[in-house]
Amino acid sequence: MNLENISKIFNENKENEIEILKNISLKFEKGKMYAIMGRSGAGKTTLVNIIGLLDTPTSGSYLLNGKNVNTLNEKEKAHLRNKEIGFVFQSHFLDKNLTAIENVLLPTIINKDKTKNDYKEYAIKLFKDFGLEDRINAMPSKLSGGEAGRVAIIRALINDPTYLIADEPTGALDSENETYIFKLLKSISKSGKCVIVVTHNDKIKKYADTLFYINDGVIKNG
Repeated sequence: MNLENISKIFNENKENEIEILKNISLKFEKGKMYAIMGRSGAGKTTLVNIIGLLDTPTSGSYLLNGKNVNTLNEKEKAHLRNKEIGFVFQSHFLDKNLTAIENVLLPTIINKDKTKNDYKEYAIKLFKDFGLEDRINAMPSKLSGGEAGRVAIIRALINDPTYLIADEPTGALDSENETYIFKLLKSISKSGKCVIVVTHNDKIKKYADTLFYINDGVIKNG
């Protein structure tokens, strides 16, 4: 994953334009865990949205698995995003009307790489790997914050993406669960995936292979 000279401008007229990102160049490799830190309004969310194919840059190039994503249409981007990128958010976004495993299987609906049974078997394996085998059929309201966080990570992994993007994954957790989630994300990176964590939490420094600080739309290495 390579970003070269990425800039993002909002209100694109000469009088009121706001440059959120300024000529950012980054490279992310498989098997590593990265942290992006910075104050609110520094540009973290905009950068992550571009990395996650949820937004497009005003200028610059973005190569994902050798593909220039700037040349893809929205359908092609959606397909690439579904297969290659998993997302974890602070609020988890679990559907309250679905069980834990039903939430996990939602991203597989449009992915035909495996059968429904294969996806279910893989989901069950992940629940076991994450120590949640007894919570497979629990409703989200019955999950603790830490359990909901782990279910959200399982859902992000169900399509076996190359890249995992976690946006403030420990923001609503206590200290014990913060540590557990960071260790879990680190182990996922060691399994060969690229893990990108956006966080205010200084604990990430203990686990990340590389730290990036963003300030006023400019990136610096930690």
